[in-house]
Amino acid sequence: MYGYLYVHFKRESVDGEQIYFALSDGNDPLHFDDLNDGKPVLYSTSGECGVRDPHIVRSPEGDRFYLVATDLRLAAGLD
Repeated sequence: MYGYLYVHFKRESVDGEQIYFALSDGNDPLHFDDLNDGKPVLYSTSGECGVRDPHIVRSPEGDRFYLVATDLRLAAGLD
């Protein structure tokens, strides 16, 4: 298997400050297809109810991955 996972958030909007995934077209880092029908994959319901600036970190053992993100929602008035 090979390719790229694009983990990102969108700008301020109703569903924007959540975590979205997209997968590359094989090993092509310039073309991605949205996963989950373009809807957020991870949706925060705690803290500020928004997540931004995601980073994926591998455990020292190499057997797990963790997603670390900022708890922040600037578009709270759009709900």
